Amino acid sequence: MHCSEFTEINDCENSSIGIAIASIETNPDYGVNYCFNVLQDETWRDGSLFCWNQTACECAWNGTACLGEARIEKECNDTSKETFKSCDYQITYDDSACETGGQINATWTLIAGPADCTEGSYWIPCTDIMRLFFFTIINVIVVIVILVVIYYIYIKRKKSKKVFKKKKK
Repeated sequence: MHCSEFTEINDCENSSIGIAIASIETNPDYGVNYCFNVLQDETWRDGSLFCWNQTACECAWNGTACLGEARIEKECNDTSKETFKSCDYQITYDDSACETGGQINATWTLIAGPADCTEGSYWIPCTDIMRLFFFTIINVIVVIVILVVIYYIYIKRKKSKKVFKKKKK
């Protein structure tokens, strides 16, 4: 799942940080461990505060769509934040080739941000987005029937044990 799959503002804004991280870090231009990392190994004093530069990722609603947002921001120990750079992307996946053993084409379109924000397409293995073809509505029905049968057998055995104990006395 990625940010651009949300079609409602509440779903987008309430999405987990994990979805935002997955949305941004699958792009090789950002890479794994991009989100929420301090860019420098040091902090500095800004008046009475300690501050540092870090990356951040989130799903952001732009008024019409949910976008994957990659930011660089200054954060201080009083939880204040100042954004230096923000790149907002519409992300689309074409996974139609997965059924034939192909790859997923991920397309990133820059919606808002400075010119140095990267955009384009890249390929990721189909195994990175797992589809559960074997789990259908029929499987759900079969599982329910099996559970009912097991419960029925359990109740039947429990009753037969009670009858056996009464006969033994």
